[in-house]
Amino acid sequence: MRVFLDEQIARIDDLTRPVWKKHRIKMESAQSAEGGESPIFIVARSGTEVVFYDDRSQEFGTGEMDESGALRPRTMYGEELRFALRHFPRVR
Repeated sequence: MRVFLDEQIARIDDLTRPVWKKHRIKMESAQSAEGGESPIFIVARSGTEVVFYDDRSQEFGTGEMDESGALRPRTMYGEELRFALRHFPRVR
């Protein structure tokens, strides 16, 4: 996953680079509030709002972390990190 994420970071454009630099975190795993067994990796955070990668669907998305620490996915943006970063965070 680390190699894949490094490749995605290399593709970040000038529009999304400041968002990435401000909100990136050390990658951590999370459990979906909807259940499921596939790994989910959180890569950026702003308060409770996150950018994550869902290994099952092989897409990046945005969502919210609930009080129990489970991810509540909101929107999926496809196979590239930069597409999710364009919609993150909701309030800038």
